[in-house]
Amino acid sequence: MAKPRRVRIVNNLPEFVATTQQRAVRNLTSVLVRIGSEVAPLVPIETSTLINSQYRHIDMQGSALVGRIGFTAEYALAVHEAAGKWRGLGIPRPRVNGKDRGYYWGPNDGQPQFLAVAGERAASDVASIIKRGMRV
Repeated sequence: MAKPRRVRIVNNLPEFVATTQQRAVRNLTSVLVRIGSEVAPLVPIETSTLINSQYRHIDMQGSALVGRIGFTAEYALAVHEAAGKWRGLGIPRPRVNGKDRGYYWGPNDGQPQFLAVAGERAASDVASIIKRGMRV
């Protein structure tokens, strides 16, 4: 004789929760990878230090699954928040304490607010990834 449906659901609840959590982590990883692929061409590349410092991190905070994408390079926030005025390719920035600071951003050298722009550009794909990945 088959078990009543209610008993099967209760008995399988831990497995269902574990499977759902694993699926959520995979989907959040896919979302972060998608945003990361969108941000890559927007990051200014002078020495590749900034682009190579990109990271993804997923963590449980209470009952919420939280994903982060960012950059560990010391100057990442300053570059992200820079005014990003296009001054033309090859125009050097003023020296500071005798140190060369490279060149002003050119039109092909990245974009200010690169993480925010990448998130906006990937938004429709992010929604699709989540909907597709969490189907039962």
